[in-house]
Amino acid sequence: MATHNNVSLLGIVRRNPILQNNGFETVASVAVSTIVGLRDESFRKVTGQISVVSFVIRTAEEKMVNEIRTWNENDTVYVQGFIATKDIEKSSICPKCGNVNQRIDACRDARSGGNMIYVYPIYAEKIKSYPDIKESLDFLVKRQEIANRASLVGTLVREPVQGIVRGRDYTRFQIAANRKYCAQTYEEVLERTDYPWIYSYGEKSKLNMAALHTDSLVLVDGALQGRSYKEVYQCQNPECGCTYTEAGTTLEILAYDTEYLMDCDLDAVLEL
Repeated sequence: MATHNNVSLLGIVRRNPILQNNGFETVASVAVSTIVGLRDESFRKVTGQISVVSFVIRTAEEKMVNEIRTWNENDTVYVQGFIATKDIEKSSICPKCGNVNQRIDACRDARSGGNMIYVYPIYAEKIKSYPDIKESLDFLVKRQEIANRASLVGTLVREPVQGIVRGRDYTRFQIAANRKYCAQTYEEVLERTDYPWIYSYGEKSKLNMAALHTDSLVLVDGALQGRSYKEVYQCQNPECGCTYTEAGTTLEILAYDTEYLMDCDLDAVLEL
């Protein structure tokens, strides 16, 4: 599989960074917000405006940690890196009895314990400090064409799914995207595979639904977007067993363009 996973972002620091030492290294995490601009016509029809998306930057590389520790709330920052996913064990507390329920056991249709989706920085720097978030947001809006860019090559790991949101068609599909990088704290080149979800809207969604299937290889040019969701849990306490919902947010890719590289149904696209 081709190796390509790249994001380039201008963002606003929402909260001061969190630095944690696990006994081996210091891990820096910081919440950042950027915007989804109006480049995509079909997406603009869905939202009607510029949308704000929040994400987490996370790294243990010493140079990046030292840069991030200088950041403060409302700072504008530039980050270049890649989308990373990490398997985690999500849990939820039952609102009725207080039992701690593991997602893999209690959540309907769960395939795993869950995952963390974040941006791993290769390069990062603070651009400017603003006393007011309105000034920081204005800085991003004036640069919306370059504030949020994502480009990935990957193979579909399951069949695409079609749906409707706010009266507009969408197609979503999940890809396996390989990446290679050499962290400053390691001597060897590391290889990882991440599994981001991709969303397309309008006419692009119809083309993607027709062309793509499991094992299709695609290049996606787009931007980060956030999505809120609710999952249904059933308490695993045998004396309770109540059903409840748990809200969450996730990070995905909004596809501006999809290039069909291998194992795609181009005849179906031509028919459309």
